[in-house]
Formats: sequence, structure tokens, C-alpha cells
Amino acid sequence: MTATRPVLLATAMLSAVLLAPAAMAVPKGAPPTSLGDLARPDWADGAPVIVEPDAARRRIVACGVDGARVTVRDDARLRETVLVVASGAVLSDEQLTCMAGASLETGYQIIVGADLAARYDATYERLEKARAGQ
Repeated sequence: MTATRPVLLATAMLSAVLLAPAAMAVPKGAPPTSLGDLARPDWADGAPVIVEPDAARRRIVACGVDGARVTVRDDARLRETVLVVASGAVLSDEQLTCMAGASLETGYQIIVGADLAARYDATYERLEKARAGQ
């Protein structure tokens, strides 16, 4: 019985050496790295780009929204940082589409005044569905 133990151990070691390269294989389409599939997991595809709150604010201002009306706020109820567009802003459908796109791309929620909420929410939902269908 003691003679089979070294054979089993040698077989296990040989299996580990032969199978190790397959375990570290680079997934199709991934850049070759020594980390293999750990370098870019599949779940990261389509994830929002992490940006600083002020950079997300500048994206909203680039949509044509008056910078004085856009603020960054830590929302205790939502437990996240949000962008707030003050009530009274007059925004076109193109501006709302740009804002919704920025929200989807950055991951920051945009809170608009009650006067824009229905239009913005409909625009955001339309864009979100369109992106999910890609």
C-alpha cells in the first residue's frame, strides 16, 4: 500500500502541471496577459466607466445645461452620489437624450426637477432599452 502512495502523488502532480496552462488560457478576444481571464472578466463588458463626480457634472454641462443649475450631491436616501439639475431648466429633447446617455455611461443618477421628470425618465428608459438590445 505504501508503494502506491508515491505513484498517486506523482500522477496528481503531473496532472496539475499539464492542466495548469489550460486554466490560465486567455479567453477569446482578450488581450494576452499573464493573468489570463482574470485580467478582464466577462462581467466587466458594458460596465459604466468610473469617473469622478465633477467629470460627470461636466458631461451634463456639455449637453448644454447651465452649469449653475447642475450640482453634485451625496444622497443619503439612495446612499450614492447623484447629479441634480435644478427645477426651471428649459431643456430640449436632444439635451435630455445627452444627459440620459451621460448617466448610463458614467453610472451617476441624474435627478431633475418635477417639471422635467416625466420627459427625462421616458428618455432615459428609451435609451436604456436601446442599449440593452445591443
